[in-house]
Amino acid sequence: HALTKFVQEHTAPYHAWYAQSQYIGILSVEDLSSLEQLCSRLDGLGIAYSRFNEPDLGNALTAIAVEPTQQATRYLSHIPLAFKEHNTSYGMTG
Repeated sequence: HALTKFVQEHTAPYHAWYAQSQYIGILSVEDLSSLEQLCSRLDGLGIAYSRFNEPDLGNALTAIAVEPTQQATRYLSHIPLAFKEHNTSYGMTG
């Protein structure tokens, strides 16, 4: 769902990604607070992303899709892959 929103909101970066790569990384944060904090930091860094709010969960934010740039890759590199256990000692740094 987040990718679909990203396609709608950021058409040019999506088409560039699709033409060059088509790789997707699925990452996981611990909770909604961590996801909101990540969005705030992406805003501050000027990294484009799209938010997906799940209608079946009271429109809670459940996922984001982030533009596929080297800056975004570097910034997100400390976030664990989905389906891995979280190491709470890493913390988000900005």
